Amino acid sequence: MLQAGGEAVISKRLGMARGKSHYAAVFMESAVTVIDQEGVIVESSGPVKEFFALGERELAEKNWFELFVAEQEVAGLRVGIKGLESNSAFSFISDYKANNKVFQWYGFVFTDGEGRRRIAFTVEDVSDCKELGRQLEKYMVELERMNRAQSVRELRMDEMRRKIGELEQSLVHCKGMGRA
Repeated sequence: MLQAGGEAVISKRLGMARGKSHYAAVFMESAVTVIDQEGVIVESSGPVKEFFALGERELAEKNWFELFVAEQEVAGLRVGIKGLESNSAFSFISDYKANNKVFQWYGFVFTDGEGRRRIAFTVEDVSDCKELGRQLEKYMVELERMNRAQSVRELRMDEMRRKIGELEQSLVHCKGMGRA
C-alpha cells in the first residue's frame, strides 16, 4: 500500500484526471509496481499478468531494472532516479522483450510509512504507438526518396526545355538563312 508522499501524489493525479480523458482511464486501469532504492519489486497490483505475462508472485522480489530496462540504460536511469526528491514524477519508454511490448512508465518517488524511499510505477502499453511511429518513419523515408527523384526529374525537364529552346533558336536562325 502506498503511503505518505506517494499516496498523495497518486491520489492528486487520479483526482485531477478522473473521468476527464483517455489517460485517466489508462492510469486507473494500470498495473502498479512499487520498487525499493535498489530496484527490487516490493509490491505489484492491478492487471500485472495482462501487462507483463507474469503474476504478482512471479514479480515479487525480482529486480525491476533487470526485467524492464535495457542493460545500456540502467546506469543512467538509476542515477537520474537517485537524484529525485520525494513527490517527484518522471516517465520513460522501454522495450519489454519477454512479450515484445513497449511500455510508457510513469514513476512517482515517495517515502513510505517507515521512512523508506520507494518508487511507484504505473505503466501504459504503447506498442501500437511505437509500431505506428516505425511505419511513419518508413513512409517518410520513401517520400523523401520520391521527392529527390522528382527533383532530379524536374531538373532534367528544365535542362531539356532549355535545350529545346536553344534548338528552336538555332532552327529559326537556320530558316532565316534559308537552310531549313
